[in-house]
Amino acid sequence: MMYSIAILRQALENKEISVDRRDYKDISSEFIPQRIFAVRQSNRLSRNVFAETIGVTAKSVANWECGLTIPTGASLERICNAFDLENSYFERI
Repeated sequence: MMYSIAILRQALENKEISVDRRDYKDISSEFIPQRIFAVRQSNRLSRNVFAETIGVTAKSVANWECGLTIPTGASLERICNAFDLENSYFERI
């Protein structure tokens, strides 16, 4: 059964499920890091301003954009709320 990234992140954060690191790689492979960069650039924001807007560090934003890490469900939700986006915008279909 396939779940969206947002649903899986929410379940992980609420400790409703536990995930093996191999499963986490499957989740991260569905995330499109270039979309974070696209949102930031289309709004003409520096990493620092983008980070302040959603309450994270510029380093976190850089890591997301490079695909080194993926945003938590809460961070992704703040991005979606701040820029009027759906969670699915960041997922591979």
